Amino acid sequence: MPNELSLDLLISWAIFYGFFNIHIKHQTSSYKISEKLDLALMISILLALTTSFGLLIFYFIKVSWYWPFVLFMFGGSLGVILTKVFLGICNALQQLIITNGSEYDTSIGYVILIFTSFIIWPLSAYWFFNILITM
Repeated sequence: MPNELSLDLLISWAIFYGFFNIHIKHQTSSYKISEKLDLALMISILLALTTSFGLLIFYFIKVSWYWPFVLFMFGGSLGVILTKVFLGICNALQQLIITNGSEYDTSIGYVILIFTSFIIWPLSAYWFFNILITM
Protein backbone atom coordinates (compact mmCIF):
# COMPACT_ATOMS: atom_id res chain seq x y z
CA MET A 1 0.00 0.00 0.00
CA PRO A 2 1.45 3.40 -0.89
CA ASN A 3 2.57 5.82 1.79
CA GLU A 4 -0.19 8.24 0.74
CA LEU A 5 -2.77 5.68 1.85
CA SER A 6 -1.34 3.98 4.92
CA LEU A 7 -3.19 1.28 6.81
CA ASP A 8 -3.57 3.59 9.83
CA LEU A 9 -5.18 6.23 7.66
CA LEU A 10 -7.56 3.72 6.10
CA ILE A 11 -8.54 2.22 9.46
CA SER A 12 -9.09 5.60 11.12
CA TRP A 13 -11.28 6.73 8.20
CA ALA A 14 -13.25 3.47 8.25
CA ILE A 15 -13.91 3.80 12.00
CA PHE A 16 -14.90 7.45 11.56
CA TYR A 17 -17.21 6.62 8.65
CA GLY A 18 -18.67 3.56 10.39
CA PHE A 19 -19.69 5.37 13.56
CA PHE A 20 -20.84 8.41 11.59
CA ASN A 21 -22.97 6.04 9.49
CA ILE A 22 -24.60 4.65 12.66
CA HIS A 23 -25.97 8.13 13.42
CA ILE A 24 -27.24 8.47 9.86
CA LYS A 25 -28.89 5.02 10.02
CA HIS A 26 -30.67 5.90 13.26
CA GLN A 27 -31.77 9.30 12.00
CA THR A 28 -33.33 7.76 8.89
CA SER A 29 -34.96 4.86 10.75
CA SER A 30 -38.57 4.90 11.86
CA TYR A 31 -37.60 4.12 15.46
CA LYS A 32 -37.24 7.35 17.46
CA ILE A 33 -36.20 7.46 21.11
CA SER A 34 -36.73 11.13 21.94
CA GLU A 35 -36.85 14.54 20.32
CA LYS A 36 -33.72 15.67 22.19
CA LEU A 37 -31.74 12.67 20.94
CA ASP A 38 -32.94 13.32 17.39
CA LEU A 39 -31.74 16.93 17.65
CA ALA A 40 -28.39 15.78 19.04
CA LEU A 41 -28.08 13.27 16.20
CA MET A 42 -28.82 15.92 13.59
CA ILE A 43 -26.17 18.20 15.08
CA SER A 44 -23.72 15.30 15.25
CA ILE A 45 -24.40 14.38 11.61
CA LEU A 46 -23.88 17.99 10.53
CA LEU A 47 -20.61 18.21 12.48
CA ALA A 48 -19.38 14.86 11.17
CA LEU A 49 -20.26 15.80 7.60
CA THR A 50 -18.40 19.10 7.93
CA THR A 51 -15.47 17.29 9.54
CA SER A 52 -15.36 14.68 6.79
CA PHE A 53 -15.28 17.34 4.08
CA GLY A 54 -12.57 19.23 5.95
CA LEU A 55 -10.45 16.11 6.43
CA LEU A 56 -10.82 15.08 2.79
CA ILE A 57 -9.87 18.58 1.61
CA PHE A 58 -6.85 18.59 3.92
CA TYR A 59 -5.90 15.14 2.63
CA PHE A 60 -6.33 16.47 -0.93
CA ILE A 61 -3.90 19.30 -0.15
CA LYS A 62 -1.34 16.95 1.43
CA VAL A 63 -1.27 14.32 -1.38
CA SER A 64 -2.29 13.93 -5.02
CA TRP A 65 -5.81 14.81 -6.11
CA TYR A 66 -7.01 11.22 -6.55
CA TRP A 67 -6.07 9.79 -3.13
CA PRO A 68 -9.08 11.31 -1.30
CA PHE A 69 -11.36 9.56 -3.81
CA VAL A 70 -9.55 6.25 -3.25
CA LEU A 71 -9.78 6.76 0.52
CA PHE A 72 -13.46 7.64 0.33
CA MET A 73 -14.18 4.58 -1.80
CA PHE A 74 -12.22 1.97 0.16
CA GLY A 75 -12.56 3.55 3.59
CA GLY A 76 -16.27 4.14 3.03
CA SER A 77 -16.74 0.51 2.00
CA LEU A 78 -14.91 -0.67 5.11
CA GLY A 79 -16.97 1.78 7.17
CA VAL A 80 -20.22 0.33 5.84
CA ILE A 81 -18.97 -3.17 6.67
CA LEU A 82 -18.06 -1.97 10.18
CA THR A 83 -21.51 -0.45 10.53
CA LYS A 84 -23.09 -3.78 9.69
CA VAL A 85 -20.80 -5.51 12.21
CA PHE A 86 -21.69 -2.95 14.89
CA LEU A 87 -25.40 -3.34 14.20
CA GLY A 88 -25.00 -7.14 14.31
CA ILE A 89 -23.36 -6.83 17.72
CA CYS A 90 -26.20 -4.55 18.76
CA ASN A 91 -28.78 -7.11 17.67
CA ALA A 92 -26.89 -9.83 19.56
CA LEU A 93 -26.92 -7.67 22.70
CA GLN A 94 -30.64 -7.17 22.31
CA GLN A 95 -31.14 -10.94 22.14
CA LEU A 96 -29.06 -11.47 25.29
CA ILE A 97 -30.92 -8.93 27.41
CA ILE A 98 -33.83 -10.38 29.36
CA THR A 99 -36.77 -8.09 28.86
CA ASN A 100 -40.29 -7.83 30.11
CA GLY A 101 -41.62 -6.98 26.64
CA SER A 102 -40.91 -3.28 26.86
CA GLU A 103 -39.81 -1.69 23.57
CA TYR A 104 -37.20 0.42 25.39
CA ASP A 105 -35.59 -2.60 27.02
CA THR A 106 -35.23 -4.47 23.76
CA SER A 107 -33.39 -1.56 22.16
CA ILE A 108 -30.80 -1.00 24.90
CA GLY A 109 -27.96 -2.39 22.76
CA TYR A 110 -28.85 0.00 19.97
CA VAL A 111 -29.03 2.95 22.38
CA ILE A 112 -25.58 2.08 23.76
CA LEU A 113 -24.24 1.95 20.20
CA ILE A 114 -25.71 5.37 19.37
CA PHE A 115 -24.23 6.99 22.48
CA THR A 116 -20.88 5.29 21.88
CA SER A 117 -20.87 6.80 18.38
CA PHE A 118 -20.99 10.30 19.89
CA ILE A 119 -17.55 9.58 21.39
CA ILE A 120 -15.90 7.34 18.80
CA TRP A 121 -16.38 9.33 15.58
CA PRO A 122 -14.71 12.52 16.92
CA LEU A 123 -11.83 10.45 18.35
CA SER A 124 -11.28 8.66 15.05
CA ALA A 125 -11.44 11.98 13.16
CA TYR A 126 -8.77 13.33 15.52
CA TRP A 127 -6.69 10.20 14.93
CA PHE A 128 -7.07 10.67 11.16
CA PHE A 129 -6.05 14.34 11.46
CA ASN A 130 -2.95 13.44 13.50
CA ILE A 131 -1.91 10.90 10.85
CA LEU A 132 -2.31 13.57 8.17
CA ILE A 133 -0.18 16.04 10.09
CA THR A 134 2.69 13.56 10.37
CA MET A 135 2.63 12.69 6.66
